[in-house]
Amino acid sequence: MKPLLIIGLLLAAVGCKSSLSTTSEKQGVTGAVYWMEGDFMPRIGEKPGGSRQPIVREILFYAPINTSDLAGDHGPLYESLPGEPIAQTGTGENGRFRISLPVGTYSVFTKEPDGFFANRFDSNGIINPVEVKAGAFSEIVIEINYKAVF
Repeated sequence: MKPLLIIGLLLAAVGCKSSLSTTSEKQGVTGAVYWMEGDFMPRIGEKPGGSRQPIVREILFYAPINTSDLAGDHGPLYESLPGEPIAQTGTGENGRFRISLPVGTYSVFTKEPDGFFANRFDSNGIINPVEVKAGAFSEIVIEINYKAVF
């Protein structure tokens, strides 16, 4: 009976150890990407004429890029970006994605036919930042809206 108890304790310890080791892999970014096109101007008695649809896109994660790093390129479509992406993923037909990433801050872009899209920046000038915290997935929504009117 004692050998069975020892084996049981060893298996339990191994099980606990493996569940702890996967905790660091349970962090990153999740979200959705939408294509927006048309006229979204509000009108009295009418619905806006624009459309917002989920879209398949490649999503690129870079070390934080400041607006000053892209002199002369003012977005939301950027011709080129400095360096190589740290990670990349794609969306499904439903526009959704999920990617595991190390803790840190990233600039997020979508790959477009005419460049790289990002239409937000923070108070420090970091383009489209997202922060990944230990053990959590940050959620973002990217609305590709350079063909929309507001």
